[in-house]
Order: sequence, then structure tokens, then C-alpha cells
Amino acid sequence: MDVNNSVTTDNKLSFNWRFIAAPLTVLVFSVLITVIYYGQLPEEVAYSFDFDGEPNTYLNSTTIVLILLGSQLLTLFMSTIALLLIVNYKAFNEYKSSLWVKPQRLLALMGNMPVIANAIFAFALLDIFTYNISDTHLMPLWVFAIIVVVIGVILLGLFTVPVILRALRVFKEYEGQQNKE
Repeated sequence: MDVNNSVTTDNKLSFNWRFIAAPLTVLVFSVLITVIYYGQLPEEVAYSFDFDGEPNTYLNSTTIVLILLGSQLLTLFMSTIALLLIVNYKAFNEYKSSLWVKPQRLLALMGNMPVIANAIFAFALLDIFTYNISDTHLMPLWVFAIIVVVIGVILLGLFTVPVILRALRVFKEYEGQQNKE
């Protein structure tokens, strides 16, 4: 399987690392901040906070770091497996020319969508580090989550609008052909 090109010479789609670049980048960022800050954490860290930002739940630092990094790795793994299944699915390759969107764009969108969850996990990790090291929050996690989801919806809309417009053009062309007959 060709992992460097999204289309091989026989016109069969193949996996491309661009399809998962965003969640992979966030995971690498999370690993880097973990390497930098983990040694400064106390044994037990606050990880859950009330509405005023005061800690209400503590957990072993290794456990919470493994949970948050593991969650990011799991979403990236599931996305990668789904993409590999799709690019190797015979029917997808046979009918990709009839899609209203370029298959590579569709796969890149699907593979990079976990960046929303990974960004939230990464922010939670960074917030746990900053709170437990310097007793400050960057911002409430729920505010960050809303910001990330809104940005994700806007980007999804930017992808979807051209597909909808193309579908409308196809339907109008079809209606025009039906009226001529």
C-alpha cells in the first residue's frame, strides 16, 4: 500500500498521512507538554474543578496523564483504522468518481475530525499541568470546548456548502434534462 500518495497509479485510493495530520499534531503537542511538565507535578493532581475553578477531585498524576494521552491515541487509532478500511473497500474505490466531493477531501475531513476531541483532551491536560504547577487556569474547560466545537462546525460548514451547491446544480441539470424530454 502506498502511504505517500493519496492516489496510486492504478487509480486506487491509498492512505495518506494528511488524512490524520491534525489529530496527530495535537497528540504530538500533548506528548511534548507532558515531557516538559510531568516532572513538576505532585503525586496527586487536581483534575476536576467546580464552576468557580476550585478543585473537587484528585487523582494520581500518572493515571490522569495516561488517560488523557490514551484518549487521544485511541481517537487517532480509530480514525486511522476507519480510513484504512475505507481506502481498501472495493466499492468505495469503484464508485469514487460518482461522489459529489473529491474522495481525498472526504477522507481528509473524516480523518481529521477527531482533532476536535483531541484538542479538548490536550487542553484538559495542559490545564491540569498549569493548575497543579502554578495554581492558575488558562480558561474553563467548558469554554474551550465550546470554542473548539464552534470552530469545528464552521469548518465543517465550509466543507459542506460546496457539496450542497454542487448537488443543487446536479439536480437543476437533471430537471432541465427531464423537461426537455
